[in-house]
Amino acid sequence: MATTRPKTYCYVLVVFGWLLYALASAFGWMTLANIVSVVDAFLAAVVLFVIARMSSERKHVSSMFLFGAYASFAWGCGDLFWAAETAIKGAIPENPVMYLLYVLTNVFLLIAITIYIQAQLGKWNRVQMVADAVTILLLCTQFFWLFLFDRNFTMLSDWVHSDYTSILSVVTDIAIIIFVLTWKLAVRNGKSPRYFRNFALASVLFSLVDLLYYLLDSKGIYYPNDAIDVAYSASLALLAIAALNWIGSKTTDPELEPISNIGKRRTSLYLLIFPAMLGLFYLLKWIRVPLTSTDYAACGAILLVHWAISRYIQLAIENDRLWKSEKKHSEMLEQVVADQAEKLAFLANKDPLTLLDNRKIFLELVKEALAHESASEKTILLGVNIDRLKRINEAYGHDAGDKTVLELSKRLAEWNGSNVGLARINGDEFGVLLPKEYSLADAERAGAE
Repeated sequence: MATTRPKTYCYVLVVFGWLLYALASAFGWMTLANIVSVVDAFLAAVVLFVIARMSSERKHVSSMFLFGAYASFAWGCGDLFWAAETAIKGAIPENPVMYLLYVLTNVFLLIAITIYIQAQLGKWNRVQMVADAVTILLLCTQFFWLFLFDRNFTMLSDWVHSDYTSILSVVTDIAIIIFVLTWKLAVRNGKSPRYFRNFALASVLFSLVDLLYYLLDSKGIYYPNDAIDVAYSASLALLAIAALNWIGSKTTDPELEPISNIGKRRTSLYLLIFPAMLGLFYLLKWIRVPLTSTDYAACGAILLVHWAISRYIQLAIENDRLWKSEKKHSEMLEQVVADQAEKLAFLANKDPLTLLDNRKIFLELVKEALAHESASEKTILLGVNIDRLKRINEAYGHDAGDKTVLELSKRLAEWNGSNVGLARINGDEFGVLLPKEYSLADAERAGAE
């Protein structure tokens, strides 16, 4: 409850700020719109910075929000330059510092997305990741070739020779879109936390709006505080909301859920967004050249090849997983068999109750001793019986009889140490093979003891 109210107040404040800017833009209150735009950007920066400090124990999350704060702050500074120069000069400003601040927003958002995604890639399949990235790159290349450059190399050449801020903005915008779409396509197992999904959505929205801005500006039909600037402001507000989402999710630790690019989820269906966007942008006349069957055939071919390659990769991954699992089970079975064989070998030579040598081993020891017997050293054997063991079993039970046998075996072992051969011959009889240095007198004395 302690953090619920401040979180709700922040939600309301962020949404109210954006709505106020949207209304000011819609009614043409330019001065108010310029002021509110700056305030909204700085508000988003403050929210992101505070959440970055709160999430400091998770470095990749904290860094993502921190660079999101830098992005919002850079945009707010750029808008501040815009508002100040517009108020002073009464015209659209052309300040290089302002444009640099705007492009820093793109750069910081790209860094934020990269930091978070990179932290999740430790155990991903590299081949599948490359296949997804190349597919997204090809589809984006086709889309932006039609959307931005009208299938015209002259326009591409003019853009390449334009100012560096425009080039950097477009490149970072496309990079953000490629990174996020590749991530969306790649995740086949697990689910990204809501705060990252919203952060990624805000970044993609900002990038698409930014690309649309450069398209409109190149045609001379961009107007300040129009719908496109409202969309810019919405993307920054969504960044702040994404950070606020983290407060509600920090107790469930969602990023610990395994996320990988291995699995059977039909992520390739997300790629259908590209032919759909081609058709939508063409209907909105944002793509100004006619779409041909070749355009759709190229898009379809990329989708088909990606589907085939991904299917092969996932089957190979599954086969490898099954092989490793089978190998592990085989090794476990071999270990169990080896342990059982060792146990059986041990029991074959030992009495199971006392763990002394059994009759078989004792006879082998006697045979070996007799084979090495000399005239001066005689082999001496002692037999030790437990009188009336059968009666003990009948009167007190076999447990009492077993305890009696165990007690005698312990006493014999303590008496003789390890200098003799000691074995349980049968139920109530023990055999003792004395060392060769024992004389008959020693043997008689040992028997008396």
